[in-house]
Amino acid sequence: MNIFVLIWFIGWTCAVGRNGRGQDEHDDFPFTTVVDILSQNVEFSTFLTLIQKGGYIPYLNELDNFTLWAPVNSAFVEDEQELLMGTFDIDNYIIRDCMVITSDIGNSTQFLSENVKFPFFLSRRSPESAYVNGIEIIEPDLLPNVQNATVQGISSLINNPPGFAELIDREHRKDLGIFKTLTNNLYATLESMIQNRTILMIEDMAFDDAFNEIELNYLLDRFNSTNSIGEDISRTWKEDSLRLMQAMILREMVAGSLEEEAISFDLNNKMIRVDSISNGNQVKINDTIESTKGNLLYNRGVSHIFRDFSGLNSTVEFNAEKYLHGLNKSEFVKELYFRKLQNMITSDENLTIFVSEDGNDDVTGYTKPSLLYHFAEEKIWIEREITSEGSQSSKLYDSAFCSSNKRLGGHCQKFKITKKGDDYFINDRYKITSIAPMVIKNTLIYTISDNLQLPGDLVSAIPPLYHCYKSLRFLNELNLLDLEANHNGYTIFLPCFQSWDIMELNLEYLSGNKTALNELMRNLIIDGLHYTNNDTTEFTAHNKFGDEVTVDFSKSDTSEGVINVKMDSMDGILKIESLHDVFFNQGVIHPIDQIIFPHSLNISLNDLMKSDDCSVFKLLLKSINQIGEILNNDDEYSILVPTSSSIISDGLSVNTTNLEKILKIHIIPGNYTQSLLDCNSVSKSLSGDSIYCRKASQTSRLLSFMDGQDKEVRILKMGCSSSKSNSCIFLIDKPISPDWLKIPRTRLDLPGVAVGIGVLLGSLFVVLLLGFIILMRMNSRADRLLANTPTSESSSPDDTERNPLLQQNAAHGDQYNSISATNAGNNASQNSQSFEASYSANAQRLPIKQQRSTNNTIANARFS
Repeated sequence: MNIFVLIWFIGWTCAVGRNGRGQDEHDDFPFTTVVDILSQNVEFSTFLTLIQKGGYIPYLNELDNFTLWAPVNSAFVEDEQELLMGTFDIDNYIIRDCMVITSDIGNSTQFLSENVKFPFFLSRRSPESAYVNGIEIIEPDLLPNVQNATVQGISSLINNPPGFAELIDREHRKDLGIFKTLTNNLYATLESMIQNRTILMIEDMAFDDAFNEIELNYLLDRFNSTNSIGEDISRTWKEDSLRLMQAMILREMVAGSLEEEAISFDLNNKMIRVDSISNGNQVKINDTIESTKGNLLYNRGVSHIFRDFSGLNSTVEFNAEKYLHGLNKSEFVKELYFRKLQNMITSDENLTIFVSEDGNDDVTGYTKPSLLYHFAEEKIWIEREITSEGSQSSKLYDSAFCSSNKRLGGHCQKFKITKKGDDYFINDRYKITSIAPMVIKNTLIYTISDNLQLPGDLVSAIPPLYHCYKSLRFLNELNLLDLEANHNGYTIFLPCFQSWDIMELNLEYLSGNKTALNELMRNLIIDGLHYTNNDTTEFTAHNKFGDEVTVDFSKSDTSEGVINVKMDSMDGILKIESLHDVFFNQGVIHPIDQIIFPHSLNISLNDLMKSDDCSVFKLLLKSINQIGEILNNDDEYSILVPTSSSIISDGLSVNTTNLEKILKIHIIPGNYTQSLLDCNSVSKSLSGDSIYCRKASQTSRLLSFMDGQDKEVRILKMGCSSSKSNSCIFLIDKPISPDWLKIPRTRLDLPGVAVGIGVLLGSLFVVLLLGFIILMRMNSRADRLLANTPTSESSSPDDTERNPLLQQNAAHGDQYNSISATNAGNNASQNSQSFEASYSANAQRLPIKQQRSTNNTIANARFS
């Protein structure tokens, strides 16, 4: 007992020695407690008042071996005392079982987490200053002499640390957005998990490195879907988010300066090595990852911020279902669960999924078959498998919807992917908006413009641009639109495009003859699913009559991408485009642009001419027996048939004198029929005349004589015999006349108005010309009169140039216009000499000499 008393006395003496200031200043109080120190120092009066009002005096007197943080009066603002009375807690200022001496605080940050309400960080920023939780200690090491305790005067109050959510908000860090969203989503669960823990706050950069956008959408529930789906779906979703959060929470509090590397575990039981750097102000994870900010306190633990953090991506295992959630396809997933199809998105089998873009998730029409049609039980690498050297290429695939034997015979419904330019489409309707798939394990996911719809019935499956409405109308009339289930499916060769337009007369005949129409359409429907990409090229099938037919699919040697289909029930070859299959709920449709008739259907020229437009010309043909037999014999002829109204208008009748010649012009031997069909060359008529066909436009064809007048007739309609391919009827707008072969003599025909204008202009020109001549003669006479008038009585030698050319005219008189032959003969020599001598010296030409004519008449001389 005496030994323990001695030890206590020595310890008390050391303590007193360390606090010489307290003992010297208070010699009147040799025995002091913590409360005594507070009461003896006026700077703690406010703090002491709070302790007294809170009834904490007995509590402090009973404590031993503790540290009390005592705020000085300056730490309290006005009225702060009253405000603190409701929230003041003495435990905020006490460390039990530890007496803190400031001299023991080194340069490294010390972390105190035991026997405290919340952790404390002790640090030193200079040799003279020490801090607790960032608050400066300004009255250090006040030691009572009868209690094992220290009182440390501090400059500010120690408030409760913020909650963890508040701590994140206080940081005002935009780069903690993902972490904040995750903690907010898990707030209720986190409250029970973060007591006395270390939370590693991770910046967005680390999340972006670990996960792609779809995965983050899922982990953060960015579309708020967990509350709208069933518990069986959301359970796994919430577990994944929680597992990610647990990877960032250590089981114990680790902070401050560590003497050696600490081994800790996250809440997923993964080991994490933690070491301190920067004098305990930062930490380092697994030897490589350093915090950007450390030692952040919250009310239940400590936190550090990291820009990088490895291992996040290994915390959650993703599959197709989770990716669909991340693509905002939770309603699609919900439907799969409801239809018991969740294994399609949770298994590891090869799979390709097509889902609509975000915002196009209309689930009102989902059925189990329509859901399965979004899946293919194989990996489809679109860009690798569908390449195009030209403008377009396609490929057919099996969907996951495999029907019962009733409709498709247990076969899977197909879909087609087509490349058009740089874009890809499913069934020529749904655009694939993400060419590069999202890959998760063995699943590829593509987004498309809208939800895929299963091929519907025959009517709805045909694209409107194919122009198949006439064929569909015929099928409806024959009750063939809704085919009965045959447990094998159907293949239909359907006339579309302009197939009926170029055979108008056949169409008119078939429209009025249901027996013939039924014969044609039922032969174009066979059982079985025969696609253009089938490996089998020759097979047997049954048409809609139940008759067995042999069918051969072969690639065309002349046209790329064309499949020639030959059936032994028909003479010709059907041409279908490869990979242009159209799917419907009972099979596949191959659109065709030509009509080939079965052997069992006989349409003759006589049948084609039963139209009202052909009736009159038919009577004319029959009026001449030899020509009329063409309609019934086996020889192949084509006939140019003028409309009945045009024949009547032209006055043709059985009494026309050259009727036989006219009829023969309208009959074309069969070997020239193809020239008329192609309309690109010359054909010969039965009369031997050459008839030329030209295309005025895509739909307009004109006929004319090759060597005749420039007159043409228009082909209005046409139709061909089903049994004779070179026997056709061409309905034309008017008869061809033999007179067109007579080329008339060329003459100029001018209209009366033009002639009248010409006469008027000619008369005006003559009048103007006569006026001009008269005017010129009058001017000439005036010039002569002026020349005979003298200008002066005498002339000087210098005026020679102004002398008249004929000075002697006045002496001889004005007789040069009527000189008698006799006088001329007698005086010829004399007059001639004197006349030439009197001619002007300035003249450039000699005078004209007069000679006697053979009839003794002197010609009138005219000078110019």
